[in-house]
Amino acid sequence: MNAASLDAIAATGRDWSMFAGGEKDDWWGLPAPRYCEGTFDLSMNSTDDGVRYIELTTTGETNHGGGLVKRFNDSDGLLCVRRVRYRFRFSDSTTHHTHFDLAFAYCCMDSAPENDFARTDGVFVARTDTGYELRCLYFIEDDDEDIDDIVVMPVEPDTWYDVEMSFAWHKDDARWARVTCKGEEGSGSAHFPCQRLPLRTVKLYNYSAGVACYSAMEVWYSPHTSRDGRFSRHPDLGEE
Repeated sequence: MNAASLDAIAATGRDWSMFAGGEKDDWWGLPAPRYCEGTFDLSMNSTDDGVRYIELTTTGETNHGGGLVKRFNDSDGLLCVRRVRYRFRFSDSTTHHTHFDLAFAYCCMDSAPENDFARTDGVFVARTDTGYELRCLYFIEDDDEDIDDIVVMPVEPDTWYDVEMSFAWHKDDARWARVTCKGEEGSGSAHFPCQRLPLRTVKLYNYSAGVACYSAMEVWYSPHTSRDGRFSRHPDLGEE
């Protein structure tokens, strides 16, 4: 079978690998950064109908740490994240607004070899003046440019939601990912600018004091092929 045939198979998803992260032991611990105001705790629990889920409890601002991380080995080639699926719910333990943003239930893909939050794609829950929203987390190169919030849909505490993120690698100019969210009261979807960089880690954590629960986590990925668009320019890839 020639290289073109192998790439065609890859395009169908038949050669994708899946990381199933339904148990906390499937992950490594993500240490809290040095400047962290609270603590975090991890446990496994079950719903009333026996579905197991990871429960992450934080007591203060974590500065984007204090949770779980999955590291991917790209020694056989640069990996592309294809699809991410999971269920989540959250609760807010903060009692008042502060001058800091309040955010929960992060699920993000980090493309940098070290902890570089500026190069991260994914979703998280943000508290607003009127409630909570599932928002897209994405990176733009111009630090002076205003970043508009990309909202997937309003969400409520203590409610389970199904999330799917899909990534368009098959077009050279497709720097976009699509996220859909479904809950008991409705659904929403949005596109956001994806960095199109190699998959290195997936991270789960809260930014503020609260509880995030994750279930049925699936991360689908495979090596980059000739049918995929080029990676974005990045120093890690030998480009400036």
